[in-house]
Amino acid sequence: MVCFILSTFLRKNSLFILLALLLVAGNYGFSQEFKIRATFDPVPVSGFYKIPITTELSAIANADFSDLRILNDSNTFVPYINHREISRTPGEKFNECKILTNKNEGNYTIIVMENAAFAEGLNNTSLVLSNTAVERFTSLSGSDDQNKWYIIDDSIKFHRSFTNADGTYTQTIIFPLSKYRYFRLKINNAHTDPLKIIKAGTYKLNDTVSTTSFINNPLPGFIQKDSNKITYVLINNKAPYLTDKITFHITAPRLFNRSVTLFVMHNATDSNGLREPAGSFTLSSDSVNIVTIKSQKALTIRAEINNEDNPPLKLSGITTSQELQHVICWLDSGKTYTLLAGNPTATAPVYDLSVFKKDIPGKIVKLNYGPLKEMPTPAVPTVRSSKNYWLWPAIILAVLVLSLLTYRLMKDMKKSEA
Repeated sequence: MVCFILSTFLRKNSLFILLALLLVAGNYGFSQEFKIRATFDPVPVSGFYKIPITTELSAIANADFSDLRILNDSNTFVPYINHREISRTPGEKFNECKILTNKNEGNYTIIVMENAAFAEGLNNTSLVLSNTAVERFTSLSGSDDQNKWYIIDDSIKFHRSFTNADGTYTQTIIFPLSKYRYFRLKINNAHTDPLKIIKAGTYKLNDTVSTTSFINNPLPGFIQKDSNKITYVLINNKAPYLTDKITFHITAPRLFNRSVTLFVMHNATDSNGLREPAGSFTLSSDSVNIVTIKSQKALTIRAEINNEDNPPLKLSGITTSQELQHVICWLDSGKTYTLLAGNPTATAPVYDLSVFKKDIPGKIVKLNYGPLKEMPTPAVPTVRSSKNYWLWPAIILAVLVLSLLTYRLMKDMKKSEA
């Protein structure tokens, strides 16, 4: 009898039941919780702050940081923008001079160049040469009209140079301050082949140079195995840290030039990482041996070094690094904030703040957070959208619908018993 009543009830109220199931399923599907949280330090004054992305956080979060959220004490998400740290330091800028003449006459190479900033004077010039391992003696003259030339220095020595990473060498000449518009170099080739001069110019000091800032990941372990002209190096990060560049510290031999192929495994089961190389590079005794790869999470990196017929390289250490990044957001003093991360299915939020980057101050105070901890319970709102105002009304509606269904079921059962 009860089964008959229940069956009748289900048929009559199928629409209500379907609605309840959809609400419950929707709530379940859009309530994916974060795995990790951290509490921010107290906010001293209201304003913009930059929140560092540590190496530990990069190992937990998605590679594109799409699962990062900042939650306030009102249980709503705080808008933020991602920011890559760029360092600006005084440096040198090469100001190229126009070469008017570059010819060989007998035993000499004649270079005539124009000094566009002749009114300010010049006390040095630099020639970019194709690499060479010879010495030359040179004289330097100046002129205002290219007709009358006046000696500046008749005993300048070009020094030996060796191969640089880009195959060039810069020879800088220092001389007394001169305000000539034109300068002529007369290089004595001494009955040998002339030098190949690529360009000429001056280095201007104190120009601002922008460079990407990096932070080193915790030092990885590595295993080296030499086999049949190939050296296999297995680099093991302590966690799947975000990795942008890898530095090889090589102690021997003194001179080497080897090709290396890298494979990156994101996790312990990532067999696809061994099928698609992350890139092919060259390790050379003439460079710092830093290779840059596409930014990605890397638990294990496999390097295959082709030794040809040479003795294997001796590695003293390996360093992995990632770009220094922050998130920037407005925080109010007196409120508490929580950093959330660790949801592989999360999509990156879209905030209006990204439109107002120009309004954010250049110098922003850094605000740290405490230890990253596992979430004890799924007590946070949805991560699939930054606007979850519908969630609690939907839950309340689902409860009301289920209560109504229960009430009607009890009422029908009482009628059947009567």
